[in-house]
Amino acid sequence: MAIMIDTERVITHIPFDADEVDTVDLDQYLTDGGQIIDTLEVECVAECRGIQAFGFTPKAVRLAATNFGTATMVEGFERAIDCTCNEESDYFVSSRLNQFMHKAVVLELLENIIDCVATSENSG
Repeated sequence: MAIMIDTERVITHIPFDADEVDTVDLDQYLTDGGQIIDTLEVECVAECRGIQAFGFTPKAVRLAATNFGTATMVEGFERAIDCTCNEESDYFVSSRLNQFMHKAVVLELLENIIDCVATSENSG
């Protein structure tokens, strides 16, 4: 399952057996961005669609940035990246996003959010 981050760009899922690995709770690192994540839930709800319920396209992220402020978003997601990088495990689970993810996917997703916010700051 791919995560759409633009009309022609996706983050490709890295498959793994969640029953065979120790996962880290990603939600603990998304606390700063919790309300922002809620704003990105645009398609149905995570309980039924998982991560596909969230909009990670530049348009969706920029809209969230206007509601919360770019500095707040960037700081929160930079902290999440730092914490994710410091984890020994390569496997994460998010109850909020209703998703198991490989560390590389998590990092690419968080970096995409920061890039979208930075682009909106520079163009506005």
